[in-house]
Amino acid sequence: MTGDRPAATDVNAVIDAHERSGYRLAVGGVDTFVLDLGDGQPVVCLHGVPASSFLYRKLIVELAARGLRGIAFDLPGLGLAERPTAFDYTWTGLGRYASAAVEALALDQFHLVVHDIGGPVGFELAAADPGRVASLTVLNAPVEVPARRSVAGAGRVDRRAGPAMISCRETRSSDRSAGTMSLTRAVAGVAKTRWLARV
Repeated sequence: MTGDRPAATDVNAVIDAHERSGYRLAVGGVDTFVLDLGDGQPVVCLHGVPASSFLYRKLIVELAARGLRGIAFDLPGLGLAERPTAFDYTWTGLGRYASAAVEALALDQFHLVVHDIGGPVGFELAAADPGRVASLTVLNAPVEVPARRSVAGAGRVDRRAGPAMISCRETRSSDRSAGTMSLTRAVAGVAKTRWLARV
């Protein structure tokens, strides 16, 4: 270390170790990097921007230690994934890529954890095939909420103060009830959700 900044060789060693901890996967003609550890129910973790699967490196190990299969892959243009110029980098395009990655990983059903713009990307993934998503955990991700609508016991949401930030504690596809809110439809109709809102 030099002062408060790590030496370049330290950074390179960290990147090399990260790369050795996973594998490459071709998805729709775009190579990505995957962390994949453990057996049991898969938990797919989608990162935000600017981030990569590196964000989840410790969580993947913890999930595996708890009998789950932790999986995180780099979205195109980020981390160790390829950066094609002719790629649809919209949330919808990244959602299609995430769906193709889940297919390439041969995951029938999985828990989904999303962070930052991994939220909208994950919502696209869940909307494409909601039956595959066993649960949805949203960490600090943007969710469009209709103005002045109630959010499952969290009171009224007033968007005059800016966009609402919604955190989802848990969503289960097996818990489909008639009282499912319109907000749930915004996150792919996955199921009844317990929400905490902050505006």
